[in-house]
Amino acid sequence: MPAVIVSKTDVTPDDLEQWLRKQVGRTEKPANSNHVFAWTDLIKAGRAAPYFQGQPWCRALREDAILKTKAPRLAIQSPYYCPSAVQFARSHDVDGVGLWLPASQWRDARPGDEPYFAFSASAQASGLAEHVESLLRAPKAPQLSDIGGNTSSGTSGSQDNGGGVYARSRPALDGSLLGFLRYSLILEQPDKVSNPRVKRNPFASALRDAELPLHFGARGDAVRAVQWAVGCPVDGVWGIQTEHAVRHFQRYHSDRFGRRLVTDGQIGRLTLWAIMQVTHHYH
Repeated sequence: MPAVIVSKTDVTPDDLEQWLRKQVGRTEKPANSNHVFAWTDLIKAGRAAPYFQGQPWCRALREDAILKTKAPRLAIQSPYYCPSAVQFARSHDVDGVGLWLPASQWRDARPGDEPYFAFSASAQASGLAEHVESLLRAPKAPQLSDIGGNTSSGTSGSQDNGGGVYARSRPALDGSLLGFLRYSLILEQPDKVSNPRVKRNPFASALRDAELPLHFGARGDAVRAVQWAVGCPVDGVWGIQTEHAVRHFQRYHSDRFGRRLVTDGQIGRLTLWAIMQVTHHYH
């Protein structure tokens, strides 16, 4: 499968912005349900499983914008799981220019790029992306002008599970911004995106042989296999950061029968299967 699937070659950041601005103010129905139009659109298009209706949907809004404008679609392994999108960006380039732009280089971000955020202390400590938005204009100060889904209209509500589509202004230097997926480069040259070889989990054999369930307090290579798959630091010690990352992973992945995983923060046989399917190009 190619890294980028192109429906149209003339889509611009303005096209994405115009579509997104029309969605501003739309909210979950009923409130606090994570039931939203973006999931409905993606499920109808065959791009999301029915059980995703009810899951956090910040990246679903982004994928819905791509669907509706026929913009290039990225072959992200788990397209609604923000850490998976970050891994894609870190492992691909466009004509030799890397798709990942670290937060420290915020001045180089451009309209159409995807800023990724970590709002909780545990996610910031592990570099685990919890939220994504769409950049509207190139930053001239350390402040980002975005439109995001599943967020709040202001700073008082949840920033990564707020329930609506809103235009936001976010600081670039408060520690919440992890970096950008440089989607603007893909719009310019979708045929120049690299296709790196898939990297297999180097600790997979230890996880296959591990006694289940695997959970908080565990140590060793089986834990490293889990950490490698969910995108948190690989140190072989299951602490708060690993548990947070596992719960985050479970929300966006299914078992071998297509059923949603239980968000219990441990590795049983059903979550084990999902973990073993993960391939990362970069870690």
